Amino acid sequence: MMEENLAHNVSVYANTSQKVLRRSIDLAFQGATKLQAYSLHLSPSELTIMSPRQLKKGVVCEIKFDVVLGGEVKKIEAVSQTGDCVCVGTEGFRTKLRFLKVDTPSRQALNAWMSYPA
Repeated sequence: MMEENLAHNVSVYANTSQKVLRRSIDLAFQGATKLQAYSLHLSPSELTIMSPRQLKKGVVCEIKFDVVLGGEVKKIEAVSQTGDCVCVGTEGFRTKLRFLKVDTPSRQALNAWMSYPA
């Protein structure tokens, strides 16, 4: 599978709006630590999640989630880096995950989902 390095392409998506996405997200950190969170917003360059625990800024993790396209479930897998993490009362911690690498099928599914009307 060919991977796309988004670090060079982030400016392409700078003016793209985010969309609401409420899905379960699986995160895997170095050292086999795993965490399940849920998504809040998705854009072509980042995902905002709500997690049960605080995540340190700058940590790289693998993420997996799915989107529904035309009645079909598409799996999206990416390598991301944690951004700012804010405590949101008793709900948990809101964290931005910036995509670093997205494989080609995941990028295609992400682009297709983002092009669907809100």
